[in-house]
Amino acid sequence: MQETWSYLLDALGLGNDKLNSDLETDGARRIAKARAAVLEQNKKNEFDPIPYEKATQLLESLPVTRFVDERVQLALDVTVATRIDYRPDLSRRALYAAFPAGSELNDKHLKRKWFTFAGVVEAGSGNVDRAIKYKLIALELCEELNDRFGFYLEWSNFSNLATGAGLYQDAAQYATVAIDAKGNGNAVWLDLRGMALINRANALMRLGRFAEAGADVSASLMYMTHPPGTTVRNQIVVAQYLFAEIQLECGNRVAARAALQAASTWADACSVPQYRLQIERVQARLSAFDYGHKEAVLRLQKLLEQGHALETRFGETAHEDVVLDVLHTLERVHREHGDVAGANRQLELIGQKLRNNAVKMLDALADKPPFVEETTVTAKITEIDKYLQSRALATPVNVATMDSSWTYLIGLAANASGVEDPTKEHGVRVARLASLVAQELDLPDAIQRGIEAGCLVHDVGKVSVPAPILVKQTALDSSELRLYDAHPDVGAGLIERLQHPEQSVMRNVVRFHHQPYFGDTPQYLPVGEAIPLEARIASVCDEYDSLVTGRPRRPPISSNDALLQIFHQRSGKFDPKIVDVFVEIVRRLQRMHPDLQAYLSEGADSMEYFAMQRTLKRAAERASDSLTLAVLNVRTLT
Repeated sequence: MQETWSYLLDALGLGNDKLNSDLETDGARRIAKARAAVLEQNKKNEFDPIPYEKATQLLESLPVTRFVDERVQLALDVTVATRIDYRPDLSRRALYAAFPAGSELNDKHLKRKWFTFAGVVEAGSGNVDRAIKYKLIALELCEELNDRFGFYLEWSNFSNLATGAGLYQDAAQYATVAIDAKGNGNAVWLDLRGMALINRANALMRLGRFAEAGADVSASLMYMTHPPGTTVRNQIVVAQYLFAEIQLECGNRVAARAALQAASTWADACSVPQYRLQIERVQARLSAFDYGHKEAVLRLQKLLEQGHALETRFGETAHEDVVLDVLHTLERVHREHGDVAGANRQLELIGQKLRNNAVKMLDALADKPPFVEETTVTAKITEIDKYLQSRALATPVNVATMDSSWTYLIGLAANASGVEDPTKEHGVRVARLASLVAQELDLPDAIQRGIEAGCLVHDVGKVSVPAPILVKQTALDSSELRLYDAHPDVGAGLIERLQHPEQSVMRNVVRFHHQPYFGDTPQYLPVGEAIPLEARIASVCDEYDSLVTGRPRRPPISSNDALLQIFHQRSGKFDPKIVDVFVEIVRRLQRMHPDLQAYLSEGADSMEYFAMQRTLKRAAERASDSLTLAVLNVRTLT
């Protein structure tokens, strides 16, 4: 026993202190050190299972009759991360090693937490009967202890179960109980309300109440305003891909793409297989509009195979059923593209899973009036059948209009650039300068309008870059650079689906405004004269404004110094012909306007440009679009 104990301590990295001969006396100290190591790991962005594995091994080695309270607290700390990061095997081992059958906990608050977490883990593995048994015990303990937070947390958990069973009306009602709870306003209560809002949004979306669902998602992000730990990060991912799905149901593909970009950025910090699969599921639905119905179906079928593999590895999930979500998406793709027979086949599979889950849940809740209110299983199955009929009769909506998409995109661009430039006028100044260059080159009016519009939103792709990267004052590491350097591609992807007369010119500006005229560049990217002229113009104008206004990693310099720096990069980073024209224009403006930056922010020659500028400022100040609001809220978290 001494040798085994010493080996475990070394593996846990808990020091080489002389082993106390009385292992039971020494156990509490060892547990405390293990807990400190686990809590430290919980603060990190990347999920590393090793510390949790070691802590679980320690729990399994300790005497089952001693330190029960301390062991349970350590197990709960392990479960906080491992259940979220889709490792219910670790969660279950830790929980049952800490509090095996027949044991007794002195601390009833810990006992309530144990049954709450154990219920979540069992639900995530498809053990509905045991999950509900544990949740009901937790509810009884909440009432006994007057634990209001735990009580409302269980209602939110029941909402998840009801959604997985197709009981969407019940799910929305259960979540509403948690949403309406009057907490003390601290971070834990805000988390609870945010999670409950997401649960209700998911149920409302299935019921076709898209406006209410979208409002709930936006509101959920408003409650996640404290530093994002593991729970908050994961909920933001769910909120973003759920919002994308809601926008697709409403026909707004531009908003859906932006939400998916935000979800992907946050998912990179989560290490949860099901989240990446969920994002790819919504992306596959979008791909049907780009590459056709058959291509989307093939992608979804591959995701379905991955979902089944997750079920095989971790057990069938009762409240986050990826397979069920993929089936729903397959049904929508078939129906949106006229394949009614294919859609109805998916509805049959959906119905089988929902009925099966509902029967398991309602059987476990038999004789529990607060939940089923004497409603029979038959009546609930009928409710599911009515839901399936409504899906079969649903008519897909048309894509959103150009004006709403354009206004929306301007708002996103303002908020994206506003992280680095608090005035939110970087795009305005770049667009004004580029417009003057285009006029000097006597380009066609349509090209000039496209350059103006493209420069106005040239940094919209930065909406996918986490704010800490944008405001970081030291050099970016390789992973941060990859995220940052991807923003032209992200922005071009948003522009591609925009319904705008000069869409192609705008896309070129957004996609290539950082492309060097000559220099090291991948072979598949254009160089020299092959770079679209509009992008070469935008590149010089963007560089100038960035230099004179400064950036977090670079202090501002004078207008003359900026011109000199740009001039030195003629035929390198910039097109020499564009540089010559640009320098002459800025020299002329300097003589006419002592405060050149103020002029560039406010001045414009065309009424069309004034209209775009006003729209930009309205969108930035009021953030009236729901996803723009969501983006603003997400940025405050990082």
